[in-house]
Amino acid sequence: MLVDGGSAEEFGIEARDVVLAVNDENVNESNELQEKIAVMSPGEIVQLTIWRNGDQFERNVKLGSLDSGSGSFFASSGNPEPAPSQPESDEEALKDDRPSYSRGVEFGTFSLGFKVMALSKPEDAQKFDLIITEIQSNSEAEKRGLKEGYEITEVNETKVEDLESLKDLVAQSLQRQGQVMFQIETEDGATGYFELKQ
Repeated sequence: MLVDGGSAEEFGIEARDVVLAVNDENVNESNELQEKIAVMSPGEIVQLTIWRNGDQFERNVKLGSLDSGSGSFFASSGNPEPAPSQPESDEEALKDDRPSYSRGVEFGTFSLGFKVMALSKPEDAQKFDLIITEIQSNSEAEKRGLKEGYEITEVNETKVEDLESLKDLVAQSLQRQGQVMFQIETEDGATGYFELKQ
């Protein structure tokens, strides 16, 4: 959840936002965001790179006072766990607050000209939404019509639920056939198919 009156709410952070970087340092693992914030002080200004509904932008956020609870400025996309009643220290308070902001986030770059963000699902951390975050100019992906914000759901009629499976299936298909068929889902829920060649 967003803490009422906390830093996230005050600076426009919304539930289901995903932090990609803190002060231009990428956040790739589930605990990296908490670790980066834990070493900062209340009142410090941090620059967050945020992904929201297919868009990426930056937002400066002033960290709140942990004593008041506003240090828990993270957005949440799942059910929050109860905070400890009497944390031993400010650092301990951050470690014990488990925002689902810390959902696993992984990134992959593909030779066909696109990048993917794998965002773990709130209901199952072992399964991921595979969202295209960047299309390179003049690439095969651009020529075939792939767009940022599309979610890859299948490769050659095989369902994909994590980044490693996606990489493996694409590599195998390109090696054997020199092409690969993607099933995607657009942001409005429509399904499409794109065949990309090496």
